[in-house]
Amino acid sequence: MKLESIITYIFILLIVVDQVSLRKPQQKQVEENKPKEDIEQPVIQSDEEQKYPEENNQDQQREYKNQIPIIIDIQYCNRTSHHEAYREVEKVILKRYPQLNIEIIPSQYPVPEINQQIAQLFQYGQYGLMALLFFYKQLFGMLGIPVKPIFDKIAEKKMFVLMGFLFANTMIQNKMLTTGGFRVTADSNLIYDQIGQVNLEAVTNLLSQFINNNIKL
Repeated sequence: MKLESIITYIFILLIVVDQVSLRKPQQKQVEENKPKEDIEQPVIQSDEEQKYPEENNQDQQREYKNQIPIIIDIQYCNRTSHHEAYREVEKVILKRYPQLNIEIIPSQYPVPEINQQIAQLFQYGQYGLMALLFFYKQLFGMLGIPVKPIFDKIAEKKMFVLMGFLFANTMIQNKMLTTGGFRVTADSNLIYDQIGQVNLEAVTNLLSQFINNNIKL
């Protein structure tokens, strides 16, 4: 009886841990860093600036445009090796454009709603099976249903049943929540979206093309 109590407490603890993990986002998303507003300072023009106002104005506009942050959002499936691809893209772009204000933000590639519902259904099924295996007599007694011998036989091997179900449940949830996707957007413009293997050269080249077309270096 003491062994069953210990096992019961262990599975109750697992349920609590699962509930806490479900409340957390599936992928830790990095908060967007809002650019700080610079305090405007009075600008004193030199003699050269007053002599060539148009040329100096173009230089100022180019410098201001290069200071505007470029927001690059990289969404990837954190259940695969795409995290390494994200790191490589970040490294190449920041090294290629050190003079620009570029913010690269990682986030979770969206999981289809139906996949999330299926994974949640199996999670609830796990809790229901735990309750049934440990408290089936009390549940049937409350419902006024006689306990059949087959339930007693299953309860005798409840540890094997639970281990098998937990293993299958983990595999199914991993299958449902693994998208294998990798998506890149720059200033809300879609640059790259691929399921499966990531072509790093294509990603970096497309990002460079977008930056060169929209920013005057």
